[in-house]
Amino acid sequence: MAPCKGPAQKVQGSQSMKLLPGWQQTLEDLEQMVTILSCNVTTCWNSMFDILDYAIGHHEAVDLMTQHRELGLHAFKQTDEAQEILEQL
Repeated sequence: MAPCKGPAQKVQGSQSMKLLPGWQQTLEDLEQMVTILSCNVTTCWNSMFDILDYAIGHHEAVDLMTQHRELGLHAFKQTDEAQEILEQL
């Protein structure tokens, strides 16, 4: 789950304000609805499912964001094998 949760937290907690606009632009470029994953929930019993579901649905956008080394997300790049495991969960 760390490969999914890490980028979400980094984008939302970005002090430089580069990542959130970059995420929004990436989604627009892919003609997807601009959304963010809410990590500030009072109950966390379902947050793992929400993170995995969001990561699967936005795999292409996550892949594009992790390709930009200047954004500092390259360490979160998912392999095809990791993506396959996510989809099986």
